[in-house]
Amino acid sequence: MKTTKQSQAGFSLIEMLVVVAILSIVLGVVLRQISVVQQRSQTESVKVDMTQQARESLDQMIHDIHMAGYPNAKMFWSSALSSPYNNQAGVAAGCNPSTGGCTGATSGLVKINGGSSPVLWLEGDMDGDGQVDVVRYRYVTTSTESDNCPCIERGWSSPKVAGDPVSSSVTYHVMVENVNSMSLTAYSSTGSTVDVSSGLDIDANPGTIESIRTLAITLSVKGSSLDMPTKQYPAVVLSGIGQFRN
Repeated sequence: MKTTKQSQAGFSLIEMLVVVAILSIVLGVVLRQISVVQQRSQTESVKVDMTQQARESLDQMIHDIHMAGYPNAKMFWSSALSSPYNNQAGVAAGCNPSTGGCTGATSGLVKINGGSSPVLWLEGDMDGDGQVDVVRYRYVTTSTESDNCPCIERGWSSPKVAGDPVSSSVTYHVMVENVNSMSLTAYSSTGSTVDVSSGLDIDANPGTIESIRTLAITLSVKGSSLDMPTKQYPAVVLSGIGQFRN
C-alpha cells in the first residue's frame, strides 16, 4: 500500500524575520510617540505651575500697589483732624509727620528702582485692618531660602514703626523662584514715563516719587527642568499694571 504525504502550508524563516522586523519598527514608532506625549505633558505641567506661581505673585504686587497710601489726604475734612495732621500729604504716605520721614509722597510709594536689581517699597493699609503696613519687593540673585534663584522676595512688617521709612528694615522671604528678569516702568498722571532706572525714594526725590501714578511690572520666569524635545527651559512672561489710587 502506498501512502501519500501531503505538504503542510507554513511560514519560512525569512518570512518570520521580515514580520518581526516590521512589528519592531511599528512598536518603536508607537513607543516614541508615547514618550513625546509624556514629555510634552510634563512640560505643560511645569508651564502651568510656574505660570500660576508667577501670576499669583504678580497679582499680589498689583494688589499692594492699589492699596498703597493710607489714607488719602483728599479724604480729610480740613477741621476733622487737629494740626499738624489734617490734610498732611505725609499722612497719605502712611507716615506720622511728627516723627520725620514724611516729605510729601502721597501715593504710599516709598522707594523704587527699575535698574538691574529692581526694588519696590510700599506703605499702606494692605489688609484693611486700619493699621499702616510696610511691604517691600526685591529681585535677588541668591537667597538662603532657595537654591533656584534669581528670585523675587517679599518683605512685610505690620504695624509700621514710626520713623523714616527709608531707613527701616523688614524680613524678606522668597515669593517667586527661577526669575529671568523683573522690570518696573513708572508713569505720571499724564502718561509720561518717569525714569526710575537709578532709583528714587521719598527722602531724596519726594517730588518725582509723588508724580508716579501708574506702575507697569513685567516678570519673566523659567521652568526648573529642561523641555526634552527642544532642549531648552520653558519660559513665561507676564505683565501687569497697577495704579496708585491715593
